[in-house]
Amino acid sequence: MKKYLLLCACIIGSSFYVKAQKSEDDLKNLVIKNILSYQFRYALDYKLFIEHKDLLQGERLFFNEFWSDSTKKLKIDMFKSELAYPVKGYTIYRFFKKGYRFKVDSNTESYSPSSADFDEDYLVAYNERTKSIKFISGNFFKSKIADDFKLDLNNPLTFSDYLKLKYYNTKCTQFKFISEKAGILYFYGTGGVNNQELSFIVDARDFNISKVQYKENKIIK
Repeated sequence: MKKYLLLCACIIGSSFYVKAQKSEDDLKNLVIKNILSYQFRYALDYKLFIEHKDLLQGERLFFNEFWSDSTKKLKIDMFKSELAYPVKGYTIYRFFKKGYRFKVDSNTESYSPSSADFDEDYLVAYNERTKSIKFISGNFFKSKIADDFKLDLNNPLTFSDYLKLKYYNTKCTQFKFISEKAGILYFYGTGGVNNQELSFIVDARDFNISKVQYKENKIIK
């Protein structure tokens, strides 16, 4: 009887592990598809060494190099993060984009087709029970998450956690409120490998609308 119960426990435990692994694999695949779709959509905006008139010219077709197939794959690592999401039931996952890997004969090479800024780190919140996904930070199509935070125009400090998650990919951890002008909130921070000076701009009428730009006013998507 004990052996039978132990066997049942092992089977059930294995079942839960397989389901959890499948859920994480499915989530990872969705993130990859989101990244590919977004960066394909905005590829020309990123100035990928090609002009619009030259898209179908030459031997190296633009879309053939960009989109993944059986011999090309976007390499991305997935980690469970200790970051907390304000809505209960969600676990935050961090994704690190390593670039594409493809085989040429017996050699494996890597490259990244995008010249987008801050294009390594991504954040996604996932609710295992409801299967709800929130795409938070990174160069992909993002979810509207402002309503999940207790944001108060009269208290700009309430935007700190929101901006930390939404702009996690910039590696900025501290945000300083500067001013509000014509319905726009301005925050300041430093981020990136070289701690560049960044401006974070939030629309006071819709907190989901925001952007980040370098001090010299280059807008980052």
